Amino acid sequence: MKKIIFIYVCVMMLGSVGFEAKAADDIGGKLALYLPNRMLDALDTFSVSVGLGPVARIQVHMTRGFAFGAGAGAEVMVTKGINRQYGFCRQFGYDTSFAMFNRINLTRDGQSRLVIPFVIDENGFPLPNERLYEFYNGARDYWSIGGALSLGVATSVAIHPIELADFALGFFFIDLKNDDIVGEDL
Repeated sequence: MKKIIFIYVCVMMLGSVGFEAKAADDIGGKLALYLPNRMLDALDTFSVSVGLGPVARIQVHMTRGFAFGAGAGAEVMVTKGINRQYGFCRQFGYDTSFAMFNRINLTRDGQSRLVIPFVIDENGFPLPNERLYEFYNGARDYWSIGGALSLGVATSVAIHPIELADFALGFFFIDLKNDDIVGEDL
């Protein structure tokens, strides 16, 4: 019986040493990557796209469910989008929005591997639980606030409130979007 208790105590001690070493590695990694993660979170707070093509669009939105404007055409653009989408892509189609009533038929072909392609064909009110607006890796941010202005030269900008919260909470080591780089990623 004494031997069993002794082995149990030894195993528990070894397990706790491993746990403390793992926790120390996590804390060290978080401290070492603190500034790079805060800079990436700051960049995540906005999106911007610039493109060229036969396109005309004027649109503003306070979330994707409440928008005003219309547009149609095709464009090739450079984008810095939500969920760390960076690169080139082609977008074509049309969209009309008046408050909560939308008719959208847009297609985005991802030409860069970091740009998520999508097809939107919706009529009515868009819902935030659609795959397109997925929280961690969706192609678009349902809760964004922004707009687009295009006439041959296409531009769009957006602010992402959830990313702003992730940026602010990151100063307290809280990763709301679970997108911080950790030592294992390197």
